[in-house]
Amino acid sequence: KKKAAAPVDVAGMEREAEAKCNEGLALIQGTESRMTGRALAAGEKLQLKSELERGMRLISEGNALFEQANAKSGHMYDTVKYGKALKAARMKVGELGGK
Repeated sequence: KKKAAAPVDVAGMEREAEAKCNEGLALIQGTESRMTGRALAAGEKLQLKSELERGMRLISEGNALFEQANAKSGHMYDTVKYGKALKAARMKVGELGGK
């Protein structure tokens, strides 16, 4: 006999996706005051780049989970604000000499 596949916890996947995206968004938004204005010292640039990269990674992981949840449930998710933050962070990391 074959075992029945365990049901997928789409709601749990959605909660985890949203939590990751929100954490990444908060990290990126928390750096906004340092993204413009005065010149940053080398250490400040490294710190900023590290925070932005962590925020970008969290949003990317969350978006991947949203995609998996969508494939299983057919629900669409509003990820526009996360996409905008991701784009802004990528641009700033590029300016800082990053990926």
